[in-house]
Amino acid sequence: MSFHDLSGGGLGEGGPFAQASPNPFAPGPSTTPVQVGSPAGTPAPVSGSDPPADFVAAVNNALLFRLGSLTKFDQIPAADKKALIAKIWQDPSISNAYTTAGGRLGTDVTISGQFGVLINDVMQGQGNDPTVAVDYTNMLQTAGVPLTTTEQASLASATQAVNATVPKPFDTNVVSGYDFGQSPPPGGFAGTGAIPGWPTHMGVDYGTTAGSRIVSPFAGTVTITHDQWNGNLVSVTLDNGWKMSFGHVASGEATNGSRVNPGDLIAISGQNVGDSKGAVTLVTWQDPQGQYVNPHDALDPIFAGTTFSTIPSGVAGQIGMPGAAGTGYPTVNTKLDSEYPSIKSDWTNYFGSPPSPEDVFNVVSHGTSPIEWQDYIRSLPSHIDGLNQGQAYDTRQAADAVSMKDLGHPATDGIVKELHDAGTTSAQGIQDWYGWNSPNEIDKATYQKIYKGVKPIMTGIFHEPAGADPRDIKAIHDGQHAGGHGQQTA
Repeated sequence: MSFHDLSGGGLGEGGPFAQASPNPFAPGPSTTPVQVGSPAGTPAPVSGSDPPADFVAAVNNALLFRLGSLTKFDQIPAADKKALIAKIWQDPSISNAYTTAGGRLGTDVTISGQFGVLINDVMQGQGNDPTVAVDYTNMLQTAGVPLTTTEQASLASATQAVNATVPKPFDTNVVSGYDFGQSPPPGGFAGTGAIPGWPTHMGVDYGTTAGSRIVSPFAGTVTITHDQWNGNLVSVTLDNGWKMSFGHVASGEATNGSRVNPGDLIAISGQNVGDSKGAVTLVTWQDPQGQYVNPHDALDPIFAGTTFSTIPSGVAGQIGMPGAAGTGYPTVNTKLDSEYPSIKSDWTNYFGSPPSPEDVFNVVSHGTSPIEWQDYIRSLPSHIDGLNQGQAYDTRQAADAVSMKDLGHPATDGIVKELHDAGTTSAQGIQDWYGWNSPNEIDKATYQKIYKGVKPIMTGIFHEPAGADPRDIKAIHDGQHAGGHGQQTA
């Protein structure tokens, strides 16, 4: 097999890039679109051409280097490699670097090496499309190649991003002004004459309150413009060319031309000098050709809680928007980090990972001070049935302290629930519980040997990567079937 044999066929006529992307959210035909011009500076998707041969060879070489042998390389179906190459080719950093290379990819050793590093970074989840990391790690596993720690982390992050809920751009789905397709009244929508290119209202007016935040539902590139009809207009163009715009906003909160992840703050709602007289937010939704499409096709599923890996009808599958989930989701953007540092630190402390922007907005709406925000975080349900996060956290910390000291490993969710349900949550009560239930007749070396043996089961089945129940270890030692005492999983 030649490393160049994947460059021909399948990506041209009849391939996935043969036509413009359909509306990725609409379950059926949308309202008849209206053709308009695209504003200057709108990023053009790179999917209009096949990956060039030298780029295909570079990706294949990177794969071969990681797999270590041609035999393992050949175990991966050519169609899978071709699909991965097509996705990598659509990454903006890749297309920019290839253009900068100016045809020297196959002749300049330095440029070739730098490009190889960039390809590897994109395959490991540092590009714009998290599904690249999923496809890449699946290839490695297909070829029987163990994943490195970095690759495991990339796979986990990519899976989380793809399955995450698409962030709501603002906190209301109430149409307060003109809806999509409404005919203009005499004198135009604002009494100042017709809007060019709008025979009917081509957006949706949502009743956002002044000062409320507007976040990007998707990963994409920001464009900020201003005109007499839209006022301040903040647009997010996805990498496949679809664009969502937010008009009549008080201010843009992102840099023109910058990249944003889902949930990043991009605008603040409020009155401005457009044709809107109040704090309404005008949302428009355009396809790659600039045609206006009904924003409800995208926003209704988002307000209903759709994820990046599902389509509005609920059928499992991709929403057809490569890179829409980004690779930084869920993350809190820099502005939120600086404004609410206590929320980020408290959330990370109690839940073990940073909050999403929606988490931060939710906490802020339930208090006015760091103490009230922490109290609310603690009141949220935990993954242990019947316990809020504060109860689960406090009991777990106390149980882990005793278990680590007496047995050398943490407690389990099952133990935490049992202690809580029995009202045995004081330091002395937990110490007494372990005194009664620790198998002191088993020598430490034997105990640790059994503990190490059950760790894969605890991780793979009970989602307890380090914890164990001493009663289960005693049962194994005594030759009995482990009872799985009250294991509690999410």
